Amino acid sequence: MGAGGRINPVGVGVYSLFESKNCPFAHQIRKSYRKMGWKRNIPVVASNAPVIPSSLQLTDGNRYKKSFYGTISYLPALFGLHAAAYVIQALIEKKEAN
Repeated sequence: MGAGGRINPVGVGVYSLFESKNCPFAHQIRKSYRKMGWKRNIPVVASNAPVIPSSLQLTDGNRYKKSFYGTISYLPALFGLHAAAYVIQALIEKKEAN
């Protein structure tokens, strides 16, 4: 989910999409999935840290994107590391189960 608007690495982890909190992007995805009737558990990398309100930036009126949250350089990398660790652990568990 979104790393924007956060600077604290504490709280980053793999969560169910429907259990993540404090993420405007996840909120929009959940809303879309509920409209489609989707109830399946989807693991996502998210941060439960609150968004820093002053990190919101408005665009120049682009019709596709009206605003965005700024982020700090290390947080997207941390999200990637959590995603990689989750996938590798899932593959190891699947191999051990066979």
